[in-house]
Amino acid sequence: MANAAIWVVDPATSTVALRNITILRHEPGSVVVGDGLAPGDTVVTAACRHCALARRSACSTKSRNGVNLSAWALSHRSFIIFVMIASMVAGAVSYSTLGRNEDPPFTFRTMVVQANWPGATLEETVEQVTERSSASCRRSRTSTSCAATPRRA
Repeated sequence: MANAAIWVVDPATSTVALRNITILRHEPGSVVVGDGLAPGDTVVTAACRHCALARRSACSTKSRNGVNLSAWALSHRSFIIFVMIASMVAGAVSYSTLGRNEDPPFTFRTMVVQANWPGATLEETVEQVTERSSASCRRSRTSTSCAATPRRA
């Protein structure tokens, strides 16, 4: 028989306390405790390296505001799996019913005029082509705006 100490969680205060125990024997994957534990005691087995300093359990089952969403999700696994599957099915149905029109049902009336005049200057091209096409566009009944942008090639 060997004496040892373990950390035990107090569920009322979410704190840990060091408690002396007596170990009867070691078995593969377990330890048989003879004295120092009562049925229902929660023993800290991992993730509490600093328990001696804080005496506050980082392994408590409640968060600071009393709601532990992770614990709730783990205790309601079938509901969480159902919600995940329903979300995936809804996403697949939504994706499969997306519109596939290449062209929208409305018309953009746009006209692009490109004029190459070899040997002419930019000013000559503006005078002969751009100004005349802009005037023609403005006379049109269907156009709402006309813009001309002469550029050097």
